[in-house]
Amino acid sequence: MQRQRTAIVARGKFVENWHRILMSPVFLSITVLHILFLLAFSIPERFGALPDLVAYPLVVALHGLYVFILYQWFGHALHWLSLRNIPWSVSLLLFFAVIGVAEWALGALVLPVELGGSRGLWYLSQGPALYLPAVAICLLYYERSARALMADPPEALPYWRPVPRAQNLLVDRLPQSLRAPVLRIEAANQYVLVTTERGAHEFRMPMQEAIALMPEDSGVRIHRSVWLDNGQIGQLTYRNGNPKVVDPQGRIWPASRGQVEAIRRAMAHRSEARA
Repeated sequence: MQRQRTAIVARGKFVENWHRILMSPVFLSITVLHILFLLAFSIPERFGALPDLVAYPLVVALHGLYVFILYQWFGHALHWLSLRNIPWSVSLLLFFAVIGVAEWALGALVLPVELGGSRGLWYLSQGPALYLPAVAICLLYYERSARALMADPPEALPYWRPVPRAQNLLVDRLPQSLRAPVLRIEAANQYVLVTTERGAHEFRMPMQEAIALMPEDSGVRIHRSVWLDNGQIGQLTYRNGNPKVVDPQGRIWPASRGQVEAIRRAMAHRSEARA
């Protein structure tokens, strides 16, 4: 069978492309300008009680640490968040918000910084004032390349806002002759078998990524290796104490105990819709 890529590329390639973006001249230039601005205007207010030989290297070291976190670990987190339809804009702003608050709170514990009055307000407001424009510039500049590198099709990448989950991206990746409502998704080693009303097609992707391409609440992952459309959840039964799902064609599928409530909710919603 023909094998196609998922909407969000595999984690290894995603992180590799993230590193490529971070090492680009534009990102590095913004980082250097950011640090120079802090060195020129921020030192007296934030670290005025420290000797210059301590304060200036401290600022450079702190921002070097932030860049290291962005390079070494944040790409993995961003891949995880993208699969769950969390936009890049939100993810990056949250990253810098956490850093800003942590630096403010921890700095107040170990550095002679007054938290009250104008100095405290200045100290806390610098993060949003500096990071928001930098994040906005980077997002605007890298949008086209990030979409091309990180997702196929590019519009499947949640960049500024979540991708509309009503859009069935998994069906969009199927051959034209098989594009029809998805009945089930089955995991098989590194592949998933997607069965529609017109036939079956195999993709090389993790099960979680395939499910993430389906419209929200359109089905239930009844077992770690089986996802069923809500319309395919006929009955819930037990065999030797283990839950099983019987589909309308009479096939019996294994079910996880932790998914029993979700299965019952899907059955209840289907019954209400029929009524």
